[in-house]
Amino acid sequence: MRRARTLLIVGGTMSQKLGNILLLPLVVATMSASEFTRFGLFTSVVAVAVPALTANLHMAIGRMYFDQPDDRSKGTAFLTNLVAGVAGLLSGGLLLILGAMLSGIEDPLTAGSLRLQLEILVCGLLLVLSQSGSIFARVRDRANLFALSSMCAGFGLLAGYLLFQPFISDKVEVLIYGYIFAQVIAWLATWPVYRYALAHGSLNFSHIRPAFAYASGTTIYVVSVWVVAQAGRWVGGVALPDSLAAGYTLVSYGMVVLGVLVNAYSESQRIPFMEAFSAGRLTAGLKIIRRVSFRNMILVVIAFVIALGALMMKEYILPGDYHLEIIWMIPAFIYCVSAVMFNRSFWIFGGLKETWWLAAITMSAAASYIVLVSFWISWGVPGLLWSSAVTMLVQSIVLTVVAELRVRRRRSLLEQGE
Repeated sequence: MRRARTLLIVGGTMSQKLGNILLLPLVVATMSASEFTRFGLFTSVVAVAVPALTANLHMAIGRMYFDQPDDRSKGTAFLTNLVAGVAGLLSGGLLLILGAMLSGIEDPLTAGSLRLQLEILVCGLLLVLSQSGSIFARVRDRANLFALSSMCAGFGLLAGYLLFQPFISDKVEVLIYGYIFAQVIAWLATWPVYRYALAHGSLNFSHIRPAFAYASGTTIYVVSVWVVAQAGRWVGGVALPDSLAAGYTLVSYGMVVLGVLVNAYSESQRIPFMEAFSAGRLTAGLKIIRRVSFRNMILVVIAFVIALGALMMKEYILPGDYHLEIIWMIPAFIYCVSAVMFNRSFWIFGGLKETWWLAAITMSAAASYIVLVSFWISWGVPGLLWSSAVTMLVQSIVLTVVAELRVRRRRSLLEQGE
């Protein structure tokens, strides 16, 4: 059963990323360097806006589920926090759009287009719905639904881009419509768990407080990690020539995709890991996450061997207006190896329900990244990549040390309780 669950969750995530990987050469071939830079800005803004505006309440069920005694309370916790997250996204998103209109600011992604801004808000809403169904399917041990939803999200985006491309001249807007199409079918794929929640649950806003206590820490963590991994796309989009900005976007996109794959195997072990920590069996939980980290490290090494092979043939793969250098792979590799260490600590803090440690350290790291970028941006793309790599390495070491100390403290408390 555990092996089947692992295969479905990892396979589902891999199929989602395979769809994105197949989309990538199509996007590179059909977009100019400036459009590809905007493509990177679109993916990055969705990645940060959803957790920031929802406070990640819609994802809190991934931990709170294991504290609920029956079907009614599980369904109620899911629905209540989903509604709260959607309300936060819509109200916050509309306020941001209104603020941009009143200030007259034209960002490099939408150039002040209200239509594009509203379309991006719709993308965020659909992502919330599909993410909620996906994580609820995982904790309900419906790995088949998670796999189907992931596959729909990945290949749906590819199909949507191909479907809308002949009718829309702006390739970034084509991608946005493709994203909407993909998230709709990914959400519908998880409808059985929504049906379960609607059948057993209701709205009870007393569930928001404990969910916020858990999710607010992960929200700060997600936003802080976004700063380190993806904020450079906005800096590059403004400060670098289109060819260099496109090359940096391509490398950072690869780093983010690999980070998602690293987390995929960890997600496949969510149920046994969280059950072990919830029951106080810390040794069993730590054994699971050590095994996961080792295999994720192997995945990173294999991915970079493949990437280096592809870069040896970049003249035949990339259009002429994309600039990419093999030497950029050194900081990218350091970043991804550090991300595996980081992922281990993330799961330990989640299991302990001490995510504020995670939030405090990652927030400090984000501030450090901004300082490094301000000094190293004069180096161009290497400066952006080394800022990310150094920040991720240092914070992963700090998190590893703190996580070990918190585990020791929890063990001590459990032994005293016995």
